[in-house]
Amino acid sequence: MTSMGRITNLLCAAGFVSHGSRRAFIKTAAFSSKKNYHLVGTGTASNTKIKTSTKHEIVTDVPKSMGGSNLAAQPVEYLLASYIGCTQATALFVGRNMVPRLLIDRIEYDIHGDRDQDGAIGCLPIDEHSEFPSAPARLSAINGQITVYAKNRKGDQICLTKNELSLLEIHTERRCPVANMITMSGCEINVKWIDGNAP
Repeated sequence: MTSMGRITNLLCAAGFVSHGSRRAFIKTAAFSSKKNYHLVGTGTASNTKIKTSTKHEIVTDVPKSMGGSNLAAQPVEYLLASYIGCTQATALFVGRNMVPRLLIDRIEYDIHGDRDQDGAIGCLPIDEHSEFPSAPARLSAINGQITVYAKNRKGDQICLTKNELSLLEIHTERRCPVANMITMSGCEINVKWIDGNAP
C-alpha cells in the first residue's frame, strides 16, 4: 500500500474522510502537490548543454549570423517547441477527461513566434549609464494553427462538434503550464484550432 493509501485509511478510520469519498480524496491529494523541475547546464561560447532530472539532454545554440555555431536550435525555438509539446500533452489530458471522452488520433501544429529584436540588442554599448531598450525582449505574439484529428474507439476518424472543439481549445489553453506562462508574460497567443476531419 502506498503512503497516500495508508494516510487515507487513517483519515477514514478517524472519520475525517468517508469511505465513499476515499477514491476522490486520493485523486485530489495526488494532483494537489506542487511539481518541481530541475535542470543543470554548462555554456561554452554560444553553445549550452543542459541535463534534466528526467535524464534527457538538451543542446542550444544560435545561428552564425548571431555569433553562434548553429549546432542546435535557438532557445526561443525551444520555447515555441515547449508550447507545442505542452499543448499536446495537455490536450490529451483534457480529451481523456471530457464527458463524453474525446479520443485524439493526432494533432498537427504550424506555429510562428514574433518579437522585437531591439528589446534584446538595442541601446548599445552597455555601461552603468545605459538605458534599457523600450521594447520588451520577450515574444510579442504567437500565431498559427492547431489541427486536431479525433477518432472513435474503433480507430476511425471522426468529426468534432463545435462545442467539443471549443471545450478542448479553452481548457487546453487554460491548463497548459507553458501557454499560461506565455500569456501571463504579455505575449498574445493567436492560434486557430480547427477540426482536421471536417468536410
